[in-house]
Amino acid sequence: MGAAHLSDRPVQGFRCSYCMPNEIFGRDFMSMPRGDLLAFEEITRLSRLFAARCVKRIRLASGQLLLRNDFQQLVELLAGIDGIADIGLTTNPAALAAKGLAGPASDGDLIA
Repeated sequence: MGAAHLSDRPVQGFRCSYCMPNEIFGRDFMSMPRGDLLAFEEITRLSRLFAARCVKRIRLASGQLLLRNDFQQLVELLAGIDGIADIGLTTNPAALAAKGLAGPASDGDLIA
């Protein structure tokens, strides 16, 4: 069973030493403009293509996705793809509680 890790940007915004070391990303580093980020429709299209190639698990990688107001819509779009059996979130959990995604999961919830 294959897995795909997807993000809406090439670098993460949490500025941890793993994702954004100071030697490469200095104080003046500018994040990507919102218009350059992958749209949910683009992430969903990629996921459909992966599912057609026997990928069963999607891992959303980026706490930045949680900052988008319609994050739950992305999870619902991905959950509707035939062949995808598991959707996970790989992130620092700093924004989970604010989005109401922390705590006990129910059917249809993202389990991080």
